Amino acid sequence: MPYAARGKRCAARISRALGAWAFLVRLRFHASSTCHAKPLANARFGTNRPARDFAARREFVSGPPDRDEVEPVMADEWVETGPGFWNIRGSLKIAGLFEVGTQMSVVRLSSGRFALLDSYTPEPATRRRLLELTDGGDAIECILNLHPFHTLHVTKLVELFPSAKLYGTDRHTTLFPHLPWEETRTDRAALTELFRDDLKFSVPQGVDFIPEKPRRHFASVLAFHPASGTLHVDDTLTWMQVPLVGGLRFHPSLPDVLQQRPGAVREFRGWLHELRALFADVKTLCPAHMKTPPPNDGQLQRRLDAAIDRIGKVLDRHERNYGS
Repeated sequence: MPYAARGKRCAARISRALGAWAFLVRLRFHASSTCHAKPLANARFGTNRPARDFAARREFVSGPPDRDEVEPVMADEWVETGPGFWNIRGSLKIAGLFEVGTQMSVVRLSSGRFALLDSYTPEPATRRRLLELTDGGDAIECILNLHPFHTLHVTKLVELFPSAKLYGTDRHTTLFPHLPWEETRTDRAALTELFRDDLKFSVPQGVDFIPEKPRRHFASVLAFHPASGTLHVDDTLTWMQVPLVGGLRFHPSLPDVLQQRPGAVREFRGWLHELRALFADVKTLCPAHMKTPPPNDGQLQRRLDAAIDRIGKVLDRHERNYGS
C-alpha cells in the first residue's frame, strides 16, 4: 500500500479515536453536572441527630419496590479490593440512556466500625449486603463526602444511615444546611488527624477546590487506605478504556481550575510529587465513573507518570502566563 494511502488511513483512525474521546469527555462533564443536587427540606433533620431506627431502615431496604426494582438498570458491582476495603461500582445514567457509573467505598476502621467514602444510593441487593456487613447500619461510624460536586445521593444516604457522623465540604454544607454536618470539612487537614490510624488524604494544591462553574470537577479529596493499598478518587484522576487516547488521565478541567496567580503551578507540582510518593504504595485505584477500574497489573505508577507527562504543556503555559 502506498505510504500516502497508509497515512490517510492512519489519520482517519486517529480522528475516529479522538472523536470517541471527545464524546466520552462530554459525557463525563454532563455526568458531573447531573451529580448536583438542590437542598431538600426535611423536617426529620434539625439540630438534633435522628435516633437509630433499624426497623425504618429495613423498610427502606426491603419495603415497596422502588425504581431500581421496576426499571432495568446496571447492577451494582461489589468489589473487595483488599483487607477491610470494598468498592461499590454503582449506576449513573445520562438522560436515562448513557451509563457512566459512579462509586462509593466501604472501609473497615481499626476500631471495627466502618466509614463510607462518598454517597451513593445502592440497589436493594447491595443495600442488604451493606446492612449485613455493618450490623444493620449501626456499625457505620461516618460518611465522608469527598467531592464538592458529587451531591446527588447525599440526602438519601443520610436517611438510610441517620446515626452516622456526616462530613463534607463547604459546598455540601451550603447545599444541605438541614443535615447534621460535623464541623470538620473533608478537605481540611484536621480530617487527617481524625482518621490517622486508617486513612490518608490528599488534596490538590494550586487549584480552585470549589470553582464558580460547576462543571469544573477537577478537585476532590483522594482517600488512601494503607491496609488494603486502595486509593479512592473522584474525577481528579479518570480512567477510560479507549484505544489510543484512553488510560489514566487528569480531569480535563485542570486548565480552568489552576489558580491565576504566581506560584500556583509550583504548588500543584509539589502536590504531584506527593501523589507520586503515595502511588508507590497503591495497589488498586478506584476512580469515579466508568464501570471498569484500571487493572491491578502493577503498572499504576507508570500510568500516573504518563498522565503527569500529558499535562506538562498545560502547566508550563500557565506558569508562563501567571508566573512561578
